[in-house]
Amino acid sequence: MKKPSRFKPLAGLSSLFRAPQPHLKEDGMFNLRRAVLPNGLRVWVKPRPGTGTVFLALQVPVGSRHETEENNGISHFLEHMLFTGTEKWDEREVIESVRRRGGEVNARTSAEDTVFWLNLKADDLDFGLNWLTQVVLRSTLPEDKFKKERQIIIEEKGGDYGFFDALGDWIEDHGFGWNVFRAVRRRLFAQSTILLPVIGDDASLRRIGYRQVIEFYRRHYVPNNMTLIVVGDVKPDQVEACAVQHFGAFPTGERPPRPATPPPPQGGFNVRLSGPNINDQGQILLGAPLPGLSHPDRWALSVLSEILHTRLTNDIRFKRGLVYGIDVYPAMYTDVGYFVVYTTADSNKFDEILGEVEGRLAEAIEGKIDSAAVAEAKTALRGRLLLGMEGNSELGWWLTEMSLFVPEGTPVPDLFAEVEAVTPEDMARVARAYLAPEKRYQAIHRPSVTPAALKRPMLVGAGLALTGVGAWLLARSRKRKSIDRSGPAR
Repeated sequence: MKKPSRFKPLAGLSSLFRAPQPHLKEDGMFNLRRAVLPNGLRVWVKPRPGTGTVFLALQVPVGSRHETEENNGISHFLEHMLFTGTEKWDEREVIESVRRRGGEVNARTSAEDTVFWLNLKADDLDFGLNWLTQVVLRSTLPEDKFKKERQIIIEEKGGDYGFFDALGDWIEDHGFGWNVFRAVRRRLFAQSTILLPVIGDDASLRRIGYRQVIEFYRRHYVPNNMTLIVVGDVKPDQVEACAVQHFGAFPTGERPPRPATPPPPQGGFNVRLSGPNINDQGQILLGAPLPGLSHPDRWALSVLSEILHTRLTNDIRFKRGLVYGIDVYPAMYTDVGYFVVYTTADSNKFDEILGEVEGRLAEAIEGKIDSAAVAEAKTALRGRLLLGMEGNSELGWWLTEMSLFVPEGTPVPDLFAEVEAVTPEDMARVARAYLAPEKRYQAIHRPSVTPAALKRPMLVGAGLALTGVGAWLLARSRKRKSIDRSGPAR
C-alpha cells in the first residue's frame, strides 16, 4: 500500500498554478469572426473563453520571394529595423514594455511573409494592439541604427564568410557536395526567388542601403496588405473596436503584386552528389513536384504521406534495419511544393532501400491502399492537428499560414473536415497525378571518399613510407660503419 504523503497542499493551491485550458475539440475550431476595416486591414478573431491569455499576430505577406538577388535579405533586415524605436518607445522599451507585463514578443521572416507576434494576458489586449501599431506602423526606422543592425544580421547568419559561401556553392553545383535538398530545389525552382535565402548573403547585405529599406517598407507595409490575427480569451466585438481605434487611421496603399509562380519542371530528373564523409553513410531524397497549400489535394497528399511513412518505417526500419528513420511529407509553399521521401543510410544498402520505396509508391499508384489504412492515417493526422492547436499561439500560427492563401470572401477551411473527407480512391488518384515514375526526381549522395575507403591505400602508403625510411636508415647506418672502418688509424 502506498504510504500517504506527510505534506498536503493547501486547498485550491494547485489550481492556482494550473494554466487554464482551452476547450480542445475539433468542432468549431475554425469558426472565426472575420472583418475588413475601411482601410483594407483584415481582422481574424478566434475566441477561446477561459484561457486567460491572448495571442496576437500581424502578418505582412512579404519575404525573400518578393526580393531580387540585388536586395536579397531586405525583408528580414526591415524586420530588425522596425524594433529599433517607435514614436512612443526607444529600442530598449520596445521589448521591455512587453517583458514588464510578463508577455512574450518576437517576429520572424520567411520566404512568403513577415509576422510580428505577442503572447499576453487577455487583459492586455489593448496594449498588444497598440504595440503592433507602434512597432509595425509607427516605427521611426532611425538611420543611426542601420549599420548596427546590418552587423547584427551578419552575426545572426554566422559571420562574414562570403568566400566560403561561394566555394560551397561551386562544390555543390559541380556534384562534389552533400546537400540533396539544395540540388533538388535548384532544379524544381530554377530562376525563381524561392531559392533566395531569407537572411540574404554577405554581398547582398552589403549592397542594401538605408533608403532602399525605407522604400521597401513604404511599398509593402500598408494596411490592405496585412492580416491581424487574434486568438484567446477575448470577445470579437471588443477586438474589432480596438482594431479600429489603433489601426483605422492608417491610409490604404497600393497592394504589391504576388511573386511569380515558377513553371513546373518537365519530366523527372536524377542528381548524384559525391561529397566525402567519415563513413559510407549517404543520403536519399526521392519525390516529385506538387501544387501548393491552396490546392484541394493538399490533405489527400498529407494522408498518403502518413500511410507511406508508416509502411516504409515498418519495411526498412523495423523489419530490415536498413535505416534509423525515414521522413515522408509534402513540402509546400502557397502555390508550389514538392514531395519528400528522405533518409540517410549506408550507401551500400541504397538499392534495397530504393526498391522498398519504389514498391510502396507502385502500390499507391495501383490503388492498393485499403480503407483501413486510410482510416488509421486520418485518425493519426487529426490527433496531431488537434494537439498542435492546444494553445492559443499554436492555433494562431495555423491561422497565420491559412491567411496567406485564403482570400477574403472565401471560407477558412476546416482542416479536420478536410482530412476526414479523404477517401481510398483519393490515394490512387493523387499518387497517379503527382508520383508517377516519369514525374519523380531522385537525388542521391554517395560518399566518394571515406576513411574506410582510404584505409588500404593509407596502410600501403604508410608501409611504403616506413619501408623507405627503414631503407634510408639502413643505408645511413652502413655508410656510417663504412666511414668508421675507413677512418684514421689509432
